[in-house]
Amino acid sequence: MNDVIKEYDVGVLCLLETHINGRRAKQVASRIKLDGVHIVDTHGKAGDIWCLWDSKKWDLDIVTQSSQFIHIKVRRGDSQWFCTFVYASPHPQFCIDLWREFCSLASGIDRPWALMGYFNAVLKIFDIMINEEIKPKNLGKYLGIPLHHSRVNRATYSGIIEKVTQRLNNWKAKSLSFARRLTLTKSVLTALPSYTMQTIWLPRNICHDIDKKNRQFL
Repeated sequence: MNDVIKEYDVGVLCLLETHINGRRAKQVASRIKLDGVHIVDTHGKAGDIWCLWDSKKWDLDIVTQSSQFIHIKVRRGDSQWFCTFVYASPHPQFCIDLWREFCSLASGIDRPWALMGYFNAVLKIFDIMINEEIKPKNLGKYLGIPLHHSRVNRATYSGIIEKVTQRLNNWKAKSLSFARRLTLTKSVLTALPSYTMQTIWLPRNICHDIDKKNRQFL
């Protein structure tokens, strides 16, 4: 997350459905390199909204919040506007309450207003699939790249580590000079994950494991 913030110079960030609450949520948020933090904890199937910002660049005031949204006033220089981050409940009765609250907020809006997030707005209630049994399953691999709906972890890309280990087992490091070991590392070991990295970002721990094996070989 911090790499993305640095690369794209993110000043305001909203995270939805983090599945982290309470003290653990504060611990995780403190590691994100945005010093402004406001969190709405999970309430049933709603809530779980994180708003983070760089207070040196953006001036944010939390105007109000509910279990389904955070409503903020944004100032930057001479510009001011309102922004509402939404993670709506899948239950229709709570969605009705949400839109009533939006109508109430609208009466006090005198500047541009951005509404963004996930509204759970569907034509029929049956379109919402909350049952674990009907969630989409992982699709295996396509052209050697894992296609996963679930969270990516170390095990997802363990095959890359196995390839590196197999190559190392076939080489006799003691019989090779340092220059030859360095050449093999640069031309072979470092190139093994490059195909996968063309389409996705590898987990940091996978990259650390590859670097560790390279150092041990050298």
